[in-house]
Amino acid sequence: MKIHGIRNISYNNQNRMNNVRNNIPANNYNACNATNNVSFNYFNNITFTSIDNSENLRKLFDKDVPCMYCGKTMLSEEFINGPASKKILNGPISNVVKYIIPVQDSLHEKERDVFEIIKALAVEYPEINLHQALKTIEPTYEMALRVEQRPIFDELYELSSDLPLDAKKKFDNIMNETEKKLSLKPVKIPFSRREFIYKLDKICDSMTDKKMKNALTERANGLPDEKKAEYPIAKNQLSSIEQIENYIADKNFPEYDQIKDLCDISRKKINGIPVVIKFNRKSFIYKLNEALNNLKDKDLKEKFIKTADKLPTSKDNTSAFILKYADYPSSRIAKRLLKSSQGTIEHIKPFYKNGHNVTSNFAHACDFHNQTRQHQDLDIFIDKLPDVDIHIQNYIDFLIDISKEKDSFEKYDINPSHIIKISALIKTLSKNKLKPNINRLYE
Repeated sequence: MKIHGIRNISYNNQNRMNNVRNNIPANNYNACNATNNVSFNYFNNITFTSIDNSENLRKLFDKDVPCMYCGKTMLSEEFINGPASKKILNGPISNVVKYIIPVQDSLHEKERDVFEIIKALAVEYPEINLHQALKTIEPTYEMALRVEQRPIFDELYELSSDLPLDAKKKFDNIMNETEKKLSLKPVKIPFSRREFIYKLDKICDSMTDKKMKNALTERANGLPDEKKAEYPIAKNQLSSIEQIENYIADKNFPEYDQIKDLCDISRKKINGIPVVIKFNRKSFIYKLNEALNNLKDKDLKEKFIKTADKLPTSKDNTSAFILKYADYPSSRIAKRLLKSSQGTIEHIKPFYKNGHNVTSNFAHACDFHNQTRQHQDLDIFIDKLPDVDIHIQNYIDFLIDISKEKDSFEKYDINPSHIIKISALIKTLSKNKLKPNINRLYE
């Protein structure tokens, strides 16, 4: 990945490193110091932001509606993905910081930690963009993450002593590949059409040009399936990759470098050339699960997967976040920082448990808690949330205030009947753990 426009930035610059270290959480800072002595031998979540019948309710995201679960003011789609934000988020980091500071209280813990680091970098390097900023600090946080991962890998090695010979061989192959990835050494990996399409789709998620996105998806779907296609499979795959490269060759868009890198790596894989690929937690767990698929000792397999699940993720670890998104374009990094705080329409009774798409089953929740809850019963989910009774009450009070505005029903589908219904539903589904007070409706 190329880094354009950075001048006079040295990884050994003591002032810069002090500035960065001051913003590393204590556990990561200790991990960075410790690395001097260390050697290293689907189901898609659904965010219901466009549900039928919810259009008017979604207008409340422009009126600072609080999340029913955490009380944070939620961000609107326009603020994150609107035309005005696009230019700012792709620009100098100092402008990005100015844009986000007014809403920083809406950020969740991990995103707030990363934003504090970005603010420190903006003081020292105001003209670089977000992508360049994360690339600048990537080495420091990579060391921190490796130290946190190492004990988990060691635990997996210990468990492997109980594996039968064939499973042990598969495990050792996975770990040999993993150690090379962690050390950024070239690895020979077969090309996967499915993986290519998945990664391209992830890159295209942030694209605003739908025509280009559809054109790339169409070309990717034209890749021959290695399990079905006739020979010469490699030649046909290379031809499809070349079509994608030719399509983007004369275009200027933020995701260009990512797609070009994906095509370059894929070409090497097809030709059997070893490539340098970063360790990916999700891919590692998938391969581990696949390798142990025929293991008769199901308890042992469960121990392996539970242990691997302890590997830090970008959702709960600052270092993992920085490593994952350092290669992404600036606008996507910024949108990822903000996405957890984006407002969504929440099914009070989960859709997959016969919750209906009707306004009496709709409430407002931030993306973070909507995704975290998924299909859990309300009474179980709220047990994990601090002060949820206060936040639910504040949310109901907000709706009551809205209902007293002129034309509130025509604008937002909010009226006393709606508030009474969702309050009763919350009380029922929480098994009386939550008892929203609606007396202010009658004041």
